[in-house]
Amino acid sequence: MWPTTTRSASRSLIRGPLATVRCSKYFRPTELTPLSGMSRMASSTSTKANSFNQTLHYITEIKLQELETQRLAYKEHSKALDEAQKQTDVIKKVELLTKAVKSWTGSGSVHDTKLIEGKLHLGDLEFWLQQAKKDPSFSEEIARSWAEALEQHIQHIGMRFDAARLFGKLFNEWLESGDSSAVAYQGPSEVPSGASDASVGTDASSFVEAGRKEMYEQKAKLQSIVFEDHPIETDKLKSYLEKLFESEESTKALEKLRKELKDFSYHFKRRKITTTDVKDTLNGLLATGLMDEEKRSTLKAFQDNATVLEEVASVLNMRMANIQSWSWPKDGMLVEFRRHLNGKYRAFTDPEIVDALFLHYIGVHWQVKLKSSLRRIFDSKAWTRPLPPSGRARQRWREQLRGDSGEQSIHTQRNTSRRDLFFMSQLQETTSHPVAYDDLVDAPESGDDNPMSPVQIKRQLLHIITTESYLNQAIKGSHTTLRSDLEWFGPSLPHKPILTVLEFMGMSKTWLNFYNAFLATPIYFPDE
Repeated sequence: MWPTTTRSASRSLIRGPLATVRCSKYFRPTELTPLSGMSRMASSTSTKANSFNQTLHYITEIKLQELETQRLAYKEHSKALDEAQKQTDVIKKVELLTKAVKSWTGSGSVHDTKLIEGKLHLGDLEFWLQQAKKDPSFSEEIARSWAEALEQHIQHIGMRFDAARLFGKLFNEWLESGDSSAVAYQGPSEVPSGASDASVGTDASSFVEAGRKEMYEQKAKLQSIVFEDHPIETDKLKSYLEKLFESEESTKALEKLRKELKDFSYHFKRRKITTTDVKDTLNGLLATGLMDEEKRSTLKAFQDNATVLEEVASVLNMRMANIQSWSWPKDGMLVEFRRHLNGKYRAFTDPEIVDALFLHYIGVHWQVKLKSSLRRIFDSKAWTRPLPPSGRARQRWREQLRGDSGEQSIHTQRNTSRRDLFFMSQLQETTSHPVAYDDLVDAPESGDDNPMSPVQIKRQLLHIITTESYLNQAIKGSHTTLRSDLEWFGPSLPHKPILTVLEFMGMSKTWLNFYNAFLATPIYFPDE
């Protein structure tokens, strides 16, 4: 049963590419919800046609839900028509209607180059309005025709929402009828016809595993971290960040970073999501290694069907257009503890499947952008480096190592390894090449030829440690290696410092609000 109340975690709970700082190895929420109807699609007794129809039915339901969300939002938005009717001044009426048309960013939104009702150029309207205000000979009939065209446009968009809603319902009815070979999507609380009596009442959502002592210890520790608020002095954090960029070169690098992220914030929101993006996102979710076989089968069914990929891309574009109103389900997210092959318990959440795809898509693209931008700072003069050797040392170097410009020096090798292997190593470099977590024993194995695979990075690290040990013992006679682990680092991060850092780097208000909504996840546990 869903709880009557949920709690909003004050810490960074959800794991995945959207998280700017990775969660600790003890907390790895999944990014897909178990869908009993979709898992049946992958069963050995299902035909390809049946799988296709089940998937199509599910996608249609998702689109109808998203459509209804936007329809209600547009219904509220179109109240500008009522306000416009109260205006006695025609010019003010046109201005009010124009603002309503331009401010709508959901499905059916228009750009300045669009012709409204085939006769009114939205980009030129502001100029004509200015002339109408100053020119006493301007005809009010023309202004009334503008108002009429704008009113018709607003009404037509609303009618399109209603028509799409009706068509979607009719399409679902057809899928469920005898005229179609479709099998309707079975929700977690539904029992398909022909199911055995033994299966009735075995809904996974009502089953609570007793668990071991370790599980309850992990749960208690997690609850003590995510629900206890430890205020952070953001002013001091901002002051610290500003001091990092005090020098002239650092200031230039920071200004460039902020401009890059500001531009990316604007263009990314308006970028069309394609089927290629959906494929990359599906591959990324599969590469996380967090899904069971049923969930992987669901993703693979999406992956192999071009029609479904197009429909998913359409849904994701609808959500991106309305991103300012995105939120978690009001009922909250269930947090479950599952035992892995290594004996450790990890906490999992199961977002709805399209939310998982949407969040993964956003997170990966922000990962790639942040990594490329911060690497440029690492390569620039803004990055603090050891002082260069003195003139005498350089002269001795040239005499002893003739023909070597220093590119093969030990310091250069250290810097290259740090940049290529360890600096933000868990962030993706491209959207099409996912990076697996090094402590996920159930994750798909990556090839040994991948230099950024967890196995290769560990091998490189051990090789560097061994080399440094031999070098220091030969030169200084001793060597010490220290290892530290920030336990529960990810879940223990309060939201304010994360948002403060993102704002400092130049992320726009729209995306900051989205990240804030993402981080403030309402959660509950099975026994609540």
